[in-house]
Amino acid sequence: MLGRAALVAVFTWGVLHAGAAAALSERAESVRDAWLEVLSAPDSPLRMEGELDILERPDGSLHMVMDSVLLRDPSREESAPEVGVLELGTLTAILRPVAEGRWDTEWEIPGGMRLRDGRGNTLGILEIDERSLRGLWAQDLGTMLTADLRLAGLSLTLDADAFAAEWSSGEDVGALGGVPGRILAEELRLGLELVESEPGVVSGPLAMTLEGALLEDSTGAEMAVLGNLRIGVEYLDVDLPAISALAELAADPEALMERDPEVLLGEALAALGGFETTVEIIELGGGEPGGAAWFNLGAARLESGFVPSALGARERDLRLGVQGRDWHFGDGDGAHGLDAFAVDLRLDRIAPDALLQLGLLSLMADEFPEEDLVGLSQEVLGSIVLGMSVNGIRGRMGPEGPEGAVYGLELLDFGLSLLELDTSAPGLALSYHQRGLSDLSTGLLPIPAEFIPREVLVDLEASGLPAGAVVDGGGLELEVEPGDVLLAMLENRTRLDVNAIVIDLPIAGLRLSGHVHVEEGDGDDPDALRSRSELEIRDLDTLTEYALAFSTSEAMRQQILGVATILKLVAEERSGPEGEVIHHLLLEASSRGELLVNGTDIAPLLMGGGR
Repeated sequence: MLGRAALVAVFTWGVLHAGAAAALSERAESVRDAWLEVLSAPDSPLRMEGELDILERPDGSLHMVMDSVLLRDPSREESAPEVGVLELGTLTAILRPVAEGRWDTEWEIPGGMRLRDGRGNTLGILEIDERSLRGLWAQDLGTMLTADLRLAGLSLTLDADAFAAEWSSGEDVGALGGVPGRILAEELRLGLELVESEPGVVSGPLAMTLEGALLEDSTGAEMAVLGNLRIGVEYLDVDLPAISALAELAADPEALMERDPEVLLGEALAALGGFETTVEIIELGGGEPGGAAWFNLGAARLESGFVPSALGARERDLRLGVQGRDWHFGDGDGAHGLDAFAVDLRLDRIAPDALLQLGLLSLMADEFPEEDLVGLSQEVLGSIVLGMSVNGIRGRMGPEGPEGAVYGLELLDFGLSLLELDTSAPGLALSYHQRGLSDLSTGLLPIPAEFIPREVLVDLEASGLPAGAVVDGGGLELEVEPGDVLLAMLENRTRLDVNAIVIDLPIAGLRLSGHVHVEEGDGDDPDALRSRSELEIRDLDTLTEYALAFSTSEAMRQQILGVATILKLVAEERSGPEGEVIHHLLLEASSRGELLVNGTDIAPLLMGGGR
């Protein structure tokens, strides 16, 4: 006797196949054809090895069954073997029409799936306790516009013997050790919310969250733990039909070669729109059994973006950034860690047209006019902004105990901005801050401890730099007359601000600040560059003694003594807060030939002091 479930399955199969045998309506046939196209597309992650059946219901909805569906890597070459194919099995869905070509879709997902390799060997079995998926399917676009997927209670049990070869590939398996035996996860969520601003042009977020993941080895021992993984993509004005048309064009080399490159580039930029992505990890840790090697990461975030520089512009802005905190790792040969780190890169106003023309010029001729290359190079990019920061570095090289060399760094910040590069008068900003380099008695750095700075600070800005004059006058060799550079600086109203340069050594110190600007002429006097800066040197005598001790020749000794003598003659001697001797210098100069230190003309001393 057949059980109730078996009778229902047989009845459903019979009804579906009876319905499939009957003539489908034009609408149902178009739905079937659209899904068959999706499942057979080379770039689709879904592939169907069985049949697709559709049953039309009186209420206008469709009952669809896909037999033997695979989830695979669409980027794999056709000639390459399948690796890690997930057999989803039979998928069923109810499609309810909500608008022309738009279907509210509710899926039924199997609770058990098989992971196999390209040879058909079973790598593992995936079991899912709770499953739900529904969304809005756009028939004309062949994609889901909205989706809400929830999988809870996931368990992937791996076949240790079959998976070992795929895991190690004949090499050492690395810091985790062993072979994975099981992967568990509390919940996997996937959400998609695309909105059409016009037919086929979509914007909106795609978000995936994985919570409570655990990786065990083949013996059941813990290998790695993940608290939370979040992946997000924000799509901006992506033209799906145009992308499909470009993909078809790319598959036809002859037709592709007939198209105008600049027009084709414009179509591609318009079709791709823009995107912003984020990947965030919370609480990731793992290691070898017994603690021989381990790692822990409190949090990390990766961000990227490629968006139009302005509405309707062909130029693009590129963003890349990574941040993290509480990163620690080690093994028997040492332990290392840091409290926080961040790296950010921004490229603004990338000009695809200029890049295309440079590429075409390089392909069409071995040599091309230098002025064309220089001109196009100035148009490629608007600005570059790079920032990096690290806080709380500390670690040990070697084993614990007296044999281990410990080190530390409290703070390291670096920033570089190259601005207005697509103009003849770009700007610059540079910053560097280092503090708290410690535990140097171990000899990790080949520098005497007295000369290793406790703090270094550089903060300067410049605007109106004479890049146009340098490039126009010197070409690729950048050979230009100093007079031309000076005239360009006056014309650009060049300004340089040295907000601070600080070097704090255990034995001495230096602090410099000042600025350079264009001073308007008075009457018959032309415009001129004028600079004013202040320099403070702490413990000049001690610094001179150490410099003499490390000098390698008599000529170097005489030069050191000469510079020290001049500084003492022209500097104002002051007393620091802790009684240290500080030599203070106020330096003033101009392009009219003025050179003053604390109001004293030092030209005669410079001419004879070093002899």
